[in-house]
Formats: sequence, structure tokens, C-alpha cells
Amino acid sequence: MGRPGRPERPLDPDAGPVEAFAHALRALRREAGSPSYRWIAARAHYSHTVVSDAARGERLPTLAVTLAFVEACGADRGAWEARWHLHQQLAAAGTRTAPADADAAPEPDAAPSAEPEHPEHPEHPEPSEPSEPDGASPRRRFRRLPGRRATALAALLLALALVLGAGTTGWLLRPVPAAPTTPPVEIEDGTNPKLAGCTADAVILDSAPVTLRAEARLHGSVLPVGTVLGTVSLMYSSHCAGAWPRFFPTPGLNPDPGDTAAAIVTVEGERAIDNTVTTWRMGHVDSAFADVLLTGHGCVTARARVQMAGQDAFGTGETKCLTRWRA
Repeated sequence: MGRPGRPERPLDPDAGPVEAFAHALRALRREAGSPSYRWIAARAHYSHTVVSDAARGERLPTLAVTLAFVEACGADRGAWEARWHLHQQLAAAGTRTAPADADAAPEPDAAPSAEPEHPEHPEHPEPSEPSEPDGASPRRRFRRLPGRRATALAALLLALALVLGAGTTGWLLRPVPAAPTTPPVEIEDGTNPKLAGCTADAVILDSAPVTLRAEARLHGSVLPVGTVLGTVSLMYSSHCAGAWPRFFPTPGLNPDPGDTAAAIVTVEGERAIDNTVTTWRMGHVDSAFADVLLTGHGCVTARARVQMAGQDAFGTGETKCLTRWRA
């Protein structure tokens, strides 16, 4: 699962709901065997930056990122969805400013708004939240609230204690939705699988190593012919009835993770029966995927090519041509 990175900033679970939630995510990661954030990111279909930020404790991750994180660690979606909603409401209650005269001018509680998902490919980091106003502390703490707000906050705290004490399985702020039987948007060739929700039931139909075809150099190290640069996988979603290619780089291949110009990665899906192709290309080595091709029209092949920067050396890999998951 890769070597551990730099030590993380210690978190205080009593500092507030945001740090408490991040502290719980870190504990879950340790229970899963302390996989690297890059390992989790590859299986969660989000970038390493988004996944590591979820456990940083500076802001609450989105629900989608949370569920992808915990599923990659083998945890229960429903229990963590309940926990996320509790912490989200606690954070909203704990950071709200009370009116100057609560008895004369009570202010109704505002319903918490869901943070939108990033509309681009998951390899791109999510947009950062607006900066804090001058003089504001970056670490929010609970404050004493007057009147009914204090009562509402106390009720939320009690509910949180009940949920955590019962293993978060017996109580939910809202019912956990059933697994989708139809895609949330109309699926067609070229649909982004992440935005369409196809990753929710995605399985790997086939995988192939992406091997170096000629000797190459990377930061002074010689990479011999046959070096495995990564893996290309053919992903498939039954409720989207489509497949797409995904590339996972070999962990630790690049000794300088900050180098974003070591190679160019291209992933490609092809439906040979009608020569339909989807492609995604990026100028650095990281996990990547291309868009969906419907498998009802024929089988799909996944390919990946890693072109070493400034060298006549590249690695390629290709899967079998398949149409659907076979148990």
C-alpha cells in the first residue's frame, strides 16, 4: 500500500466537529491497515489532494468524498453518512453567530446547504472554501448559544453520543437512500462516469500492466525495459451499462512527487465494432480515466500510454475487449 508520508498535524477531537470528524477518518484509515492516501485516492476515484484534505481537519469534506473514502477503507456507507450529517449540523450550529438581542429578535435557524461536488474530473482538486474574514480564528470551537439555539445544539450533541455509542447503525438524521437502479443522468457515449454516478457500482473487468518499451531515465535513475509504470483497467457499471478505461500509476515510481512533468499519461477506451473512442490526456503521472462507452453496442478495450518527458521512451498496456461483468 505504499510507504507512509510525512507525519500529519495532530488533531484534537474535542476542538470541534470538523476536527473530530477528521480524527475519526484517520482512525478508520489506521484500522484499514494505514494505506497511503494515494492508495485510497485510486480506489475512491478522487485525487490524492482531495482525499488527504478530508482527514486534515481544516474543513468538513463533502458527503461524496466521505463515502468514497470510507468505502475504500472497507467501512459502512450508511453509518458514515449518519456521522457526516451529524457533524455537518454540529459545525453549522457551533459557528453560527447569535443575534445581539435574542429575545427581541430571534433569528430562525438556517438549513445547512450541501457543498456541491467538483464538476471536473476527480483528479482535479476541489475548489477551496472562501478565506476567513480578518481576525477570525481558522479553528472553530463551540460557543455558548442563548435560548433555543443552545437547546438545539444540546439535542444534536445527545444524538451524536447515541449514534457513536450504538455504532452509528441505529439512528440516522435522514434515511439512507437505496442503491440506484437507474443512473441519475442519461448515459451515452462520452458521459463522465464520476458525474453520472457510474463509479458507485463499478467493477474491474480486466487489467493489464503498462510496461516500458525502451530504457528511460527518471531523476537520475535508470528504468530498464519492462519496468511496470502502472496498470490500466477496464471499469464497468451495470446500472450505467457502460465501460471506461482507468490508469493507476505504480506507487513510488517517481521519487519526486512534486514533479508534474515526468511523463504524459493518455488513457483511451475503444469500441472496435464502430470505431468509437474516448480519450483523456494529462501532463503528469497520476491516476486518470476517460469517459464512458456503452457496451450494448459491442465490447470495449482499455488502453494506456505513458510517454516519458523528453525521451524516446514510453510504456503501453491494453486490456481484453469485454462487454460486462462476469461473476
